Amino acid sequence: MKGLPIFLKRLIVTVLFLTCVQVPGMTYPSAQAAAADIAQGYEASIAAAREAVTKELSTGIPSSATAAIMVDGKIVYAEGFGLRDRANNLKVGIDTQFNIGSVSKIFTAASVLILEQEGKLSLDKLVTEYLPDFTMNDERYKDITVRMLLNHTSGLPGTNDKDGFTAAKKQKLCRRNIRKTENRLLNE
Repeated sequence: MKGLPIFLKRLIVTVLFLTCVQVPGMTYPSAQAAAADIAQGYEASIAAAREAVTKELSTGIPSSATAAIMVDGKIVYAEGFGLRDRANNLKVGIDTQFNIGSVSKIFTAASVLILEQEGKLSLDKLVTEYLPDFTMNDERYKDITVRMLLNHTSGLPGTNDKDGFTAAKKQKLCRRNIRKTENRLLNE
């Protein structure tokens, strides 16, 4: 990973984040509009975030969401909306993790293919060449290529178990791995 541009390192961290952490079911404002809101102060940004979430929830399609605003690496606002469990009347909190399932796959695949076209990675190189901290109990993990991850032939276990995406143990492990990878990539 040495020598990769900072934008590429951040892209990898972002992809890891999106595949492991909550993503609200809402339409995001444009980056330019969000930047303009932040320039007017956090209160305006918070009001805009609340309005956007409320508008999306009023459609009846999503039933809950979280929203957060981060400035210079610090969260300046975070809030949960709606219920995460209607049967038990449990509200959404800022730490509620939402299932994103396969939503992030298209963005991940497109990003990886762009990087391959730019000559910054190879689909047929081993994942461990790009992520040396990646390990599994089964030694065959050393043979997994980027292509195998993209076409689901890596042999990684699926998530057919109940709440496979949100199990607390997996969430904790995923967050730890994200922090570890982010620190290593940003310090190279």
